[in-house]
Amino acid sequence: MTAASHAEHLLVYAGVDLEDDNCQEPILQALGKQKLHLLMVVAGLQHYDKLQTLDRKLVRQQLEVNAVGPLFLVQSLQNNLAESSKVSLALLNWYVCICTRFCA
Repeated sequence: MTAASHAEHLLVYAGVDLEDDNCQEPILQALGKQKLHLLMVVAGLQHYDKLQTLDRKLVRQQLEVNAVGPLFLVQSLQNNLAESSKVSLALLNWYVCICTRFCA
């Protein structure tokens, strides 16, 4: 199969607010009972502060977006993962996108 033939099985959810405890709801509704072959959570937020100017609120926000939110999102999608599914978490700066690829 070529990359082009895989495109029909690719769903991308962009702009997911990983600080929102209910961010998975639209994704779960769209997927229904569909099983996923690959789940990629690509998220990231970085506040560029020096150690001397760290802000507790901003550090908590970074942890929520970069670690806590993605983990809970994957947890909420467990029932949509096939036994052989692969899960990938990637953290980038200022970019939040959930990519899901259906089983062929």
